[in-house]
Amino acid sequence: MNNEEDRNEQKKQILEILRLGEMCLWRKEYELAETQFRRMIELDPGSPLGHNKLGIIYAEQGMFDQARRKFEQAIEMDPEFARAYNNLGNICKEEENYEEAIKCYNKAIQLEPNYPTPHNNLAVIYRKQKKFGQAVDEMKKANKLLASPSWKRNPKGLGIAKRFGCFILPTLAITILILLLI
Repeated sequence: MNNEEDRNEQKKQILEILRLGEMCLWRKEYELAETQFRRMIELDPGSPLGHNKLGIIYAEQGMFDQARRKFEQAIEMDPEFARAYNNLGNICKEEENYEEAIKCYNKAIQLEPNYPTPHNNLAVIYRKQKKFGQAVDEMKKANKLLASPSWKRNPKGLGIAKRFGCFILPTLAITILILLLI
């Protein structure tokens, strides 16, 4: 095989490992998922994706320090990895470090403006802070982005939002709910 064929074969392996790892993660088979994502890192040590996925595994198990380290490592490897910033924001939110979470979510939005999940996560924080106007504004932004054709074709990010208890409804029903809580 030549170098091009080797790279293509490696890409296929990585995609298969990613698929298997995500399937295990979805089933909450954390040890199996961790094994897959570690294999992914071995095959492609320069890619931040495996570290981000390990961070998700740790976060779901309440291992926030380890999750934080993995998300930070992913960001260090790729400072424009919006989803790692969003995930790091989720850790900060869980730790009730809302100001740091807001910074992470805003960075994710800056890097990937059509990514609805950080808007939803900001709405959750603003609601907790009783900043209902800002919460409604962020939820409207999230819902608008979710309704966009580009998101419907590529709904990345919903998994971590759902797992962290902040799943986005693609309607304004949640906005109405927030208003009723005021």
